[in-house]
Order: sequence, then structure tokens, then C-alpha cells
Amino acid sequence: AIGPLRYLSATRLNFGTARSSESALWSLAPHDISMALAAIRAASPSCLRRRRPAAPLPALAVAAASGSDVLGFGHADLASVTLRHRGGVGCGGEGCGACGGLSGGGRVEEVRVDLRVGWLHPHKERKFVAVGTSGMVVYDDSRAGREKVMLVRYLAEEPAAGGGGGAEGPVGLRKVEEAAIGAEGDAEPLREVLRCFAAAVAARERGGAGKEAEEAEGEEGEEEARA
Repeated sequence: AIGPLRYLSATRLNFGTARSSESALWSLAPHDISMALAAIRAASPSCLRRRRPAAPLPALAVAAASGSDVLGFGHADLASVTLRHRGGVGCGGEGCGACGGLSGGGRVEEVRVDLRVGWLHPHKERKFVAVGTSGMVVYDDSRAGREKVMLVRYLAEEPAAGGGGGAEGPVGLRKVEEAAIGAEGDAEPLREVLRCFAAAVAARERGGAGKEAEEAEGEEGEEEARA
């Protein structure tokens, strides 16, 4: 719906309870790193979306990071981090040893991830934006109902050709669609995560390995912690 994924942005700011034993980055950013990893995995060829794919997706690498210890506890109360998913991994199509071409080929391109977190901000801001080559998906916690998640599709107008035949001048951006695509109601994300975890535990106790159990495997948590 938005074309190949190129950029992710997450903002998690509030005037809330500060912690003297850990930074705002370590306390708040794992939620958004988890969503970034899920978005990158979802945008990948299906044979690379498995929990243990033949060609694992490259890990997120820190490109830049900064923080401010305003309260003097020795930890950042406000932090900004830029992560880079270098891409370059792809499905080999018919020659792919993982799927034999059933995924239809394709590659994971480089994706930049910008995170801003903090508990010393005058207003609550919780947003997650995924930008592709033809559209964007925006999660905005301040909105209600279906408008919590918005799809925006756009077109980039061709710039005017210069005298030498090259493209010059400003590029016009035009929205061609804007639609609310969120679920009805206002279910709390953390409540839904706990519900899923409880279902996974119950599935394991029954000796099953259904969808709920698979989603609770620890590889993604390890990848988040490493990032």
C-alpha cells in the first residue's frame, strides 16, 4: 500500500515518572524498536519473515545517538537515536533455497529509523510513522478509534526539465488518498500484548505450538535488547 519501506520514525514523549536507575532510552525505546523490527520484517519477502529464516535479516545498527541528563541522575531524561537497517538481503526467486521462489523474489532495502523518547516533555506525544516510496502509515495515540492509524498515499510530481535535458526545480508532492484504517474501539496495546502472552503460555501448557506460542518466542526480544 505504501511501496517499499524506506523510513521509520517513532516519538514517545511525556511528562511522567522519571527513573533514577535507568535512562529514558532504555526504559522507553524498546517498545518502538520492537515496532521497527516488526515493520521491517513485514516489508520483507515472506521467506525472510520466518522466525529462523535461511538468510536472517541484518540487525539494526546505531548511526547516531544523543541524550540530555536534565535531572542529574546520571542518565538521559531525553534521548534521540538514529538506527540504520542496512538491507541488502533478498529472496533469490526461483533459486532461493528457503522458499524455492514462492515468495516472488524481492530485496530488503536500507531503512533509517529515528527515535525520540523522554519523560521530561510538556505534552504527551506517541506517534509511529512508516514512510514508503508511494505512501505513509501513521499511528497517532492521541487520536481515537479508526483514526489512530491513518494511511496516506502520495505522488511525487516530475520536476520541470532544465535546458540541458536534466530534471531541475522543486518536486511537488500531492496526496492522492488519506484514510483511517485503524481497528474499531480503543484497546490498550499493552493489554493486548499481555493477552497474547497469556494465550501463548496456555498453548505451551497444552503441548501445542500454535500461532500464539510462535509469537512469544524469544528471538525478537533478544534482537531488541541487542539494538
